Amino acid sequence: MKKQLFTLLTAAAMLLNLTPLNAFAVAEMVLSADTVSAELKAGKTVELPVSDDVNTGYAAGSLDLSWDSTALKLKAVKFTDRAKDNDSAAIKNTGSYRIMFGDYYAKENFTETGEFFTLEFEITPAAKAGDYVIQLDNASIFDKDIKPVSVSLRSGMISLTGDAPKAAFALTAANTEMTAGETGEIRIPVTAESNPGYAAGLTDVLWDADALTLKKVEFTDLAPDNGSAAIVSDGNYRVMFGSYTAAKNDTGKGTLFTLVFTPKADLPAGTYAVMLANPHVLNYKAETIPVTVRAGSVIVKEDTTTTSTSTTKPTTTTTTSTSSMKPTTTTTTSTSATKPTTTTTTSTSATKPTTTTTTSTSSMKPTTTTTTSTSATKPTITTTISTSASKPTTTTTTSTSAS
Repeated sequence: MKKQLFTLLTAAAMLLNLTPLNAFAVAEMVLSADTVSAELKAGKTVELPVSDDVNTGYAAGSLDLSWDSTALKLKAVKFTDRAKDNDSAAIKNTGSYRIMFGDYYAKENFTETGEFFTLEFEITPAAKAGDYVIQLDNASIFDKDIKPVSVSLRSGMISLTGDAPKAAFALTAANTEMTAGETGEIRIPVTAESNPGYAAGLTDVLWDADALTLKKVEFTDLAPDNGSAAIVSDGNYRVMFGSYTAAKNDTGKGTLFTLVFTPKADLPAGTYAVMLANPHVLNYKAETIPVTVRAGSVIVKEDTTTTSTSTTKPTTTTTTSTSSMKPTTTTTTSTSATKPTTTTTTSTSATKPTTTTTTSTSSMKPTTTTTTSTSATKPTITTTISTSASKPTTTTTTSTSAS
């Protein structure tokens, strides 16, 4: 029993010494590896682009690349004009490789963004279905004045599709949806989809710390906390689960633990990966169990709430009647034998002037009647002239109104 306990504790120490993944942070340069899927077929080539999503300016640098060499073989690094090969060593399939890029003698900084270089892998005959993290780490980057450039590295993943090995311990993180603007907890269960029997294990959790904050990990009876450290939400956290002192294997399936995140303020719509990396699982005899992992994500959707606002201004109806007619003037003049009498009538209305002239002739001296009406319109003049034998009589009538 003591020998078995010693073996388990030794294995635990080995697990704890696995190198954690690089944390995400706001930086002057951000290098991100993609997540790609490929058919599980030995000998098939898989390309994984690495992009500089943010680049304020650099001249030369290096970074370490690590991967599961039992499943993938690094064949080549395809460089670009702004990330040239800068005396990188020959590639050996050891699961780690230092990439040297840029130009130490550059007189101007490279500032373009986009595809930086592409990693070319080959699937090995020993590869199993599952997700394989391609880890970027230990970056050292300088500008043309040999000033250090702060950098954030975002690891990628190659997902090999096919039948998972039956004897494998399958770790799967869930996908969870939320709406942009929500502020509550985001829960990502991590489950054992298959379990041939285990005692203890660990996995690194990798996420974008600029988008999500890991608040806590909720463990279960199937996977109790096994000495996990205090959480520092920097984009990387190692979850230790199970028990190193278990007297037998646990073959249960279901939720092992739940990752509880909260979104950063004003998190835009998009998909934010929650990746599982560097998994290692032991049975109660301290024997390593094959492990496959499947990444999860937080899917932030656009807020589709529709707000309808109706603004009705008051309706004003104005009726304006304008009459531009000049005054109507009617003048009546009659002539008779008596002294002439003149009557003038003037009225103002809104109609245009109308002129009517009536002339009658008789044996009498002429009688002339003139009526004048004045308004806003042109004058209407009506003139009546009658001629008789009598002396002329003239009558003029003038009337003025406001219309």
